[in-house]
Amino acid sequence: MREEDRRRSRIRSLTWLAVVAGCGHVDFDPAACTAFGPWSSPTPLAPAINSSARNWGGQITPDGLALYYSAKTANGQRTFVAERASRADPFASSQPTNVAIAASDDDDDPSLTGDQLEMWFDRTTPASAGRLYSTARTAIGQAWSDPILQDGVDNNAVTDAPWIALDGLSVYYTDVDSYTIRVQTRASRSDTFTGGGQLVPLGIAANVGTAWLSADQLAITFQATTGAGGTNQLWDAERQTIADGFGAPTQIAGIGAPGADDVDASLTEDGLELYFASNRSDGMTFEIYVATRTCK
Repeated sequence: MREEDRRRSRIRSLTWLAVVAGCGHVDFDPAACTAFGPWSSPTPLAPAINSSARNWGGQITPDGLALYYSAKTANGQRTFVAERASRADPFASSQPTNVAIAASDDDDDPSLTGDQLEMWFDRTTPASAGRLYSTARTAIGQAWSDPILQDGVDNNAVTDAPWIALDGLSVYYTDVDSYTIRVQTRASRSDTFTGGGQLVPLGIAANVGTAWLSADQLAITFQATTGAGGTNQLWDAERQTIADGFGAPTQIAGIGAPGADDVDASLTEDGLELYFASNRSDGMTFEIYVATRTCK
């Protein structure tokens, strides 16, 4: 199953983030806003970002100053990062940078730890329809290491859309064979993930995928395809503790478009900006959109 087929069951989004992380420690207050206004009508990002027929897999960093995403190039799907000086600036203020990592046919769905020193993504090669890889760097601005196949996570299954927790100790991903979300943990960043992932029950009768979680992993956003021939829509759910199952999910209101696939969502740490990919412009071209809301 190639990229366009697999893409129709993925996501990434949800609430604010708290905490994190190693080099350049950043703290966020998840209680800063307890009630939100409605989402604005989504708008596409600048043409410099939406520069190809396939732009998706975006993850906004907790501070909202960098957006990592994948875009189609002449050499396959590649990872890019767009940056801005402040939240008041548009991402159009500078040209996105092609993230330099050892190339393959297609790299998708970049996800970073809170310190931005470890990046996970899924990779398609002539020998594999989709596997999880990771790369690391010693400091922001330094070179990324050669990617490592994370076969201890996916047990050689077809997988995509990893979401690495901000502390780097949990990874959520999509099992493409069953269109479910799974999770695996490790004791420290120096350990490898082994043994395969555990199912994340979401209480919805649908193909699901592409998880994005809050820093405490108590809130999840995912895409779900409901009904025969249905499109992907973004949903979210919450739980009381990591040991609990998620409660009944609800579809994110106010951002959908009739007949369109909405996928690959993520939010800024304050919960005020939602980024996701959608083919609503023509039913085929995926572009990255943003919706905003205010804190009541």
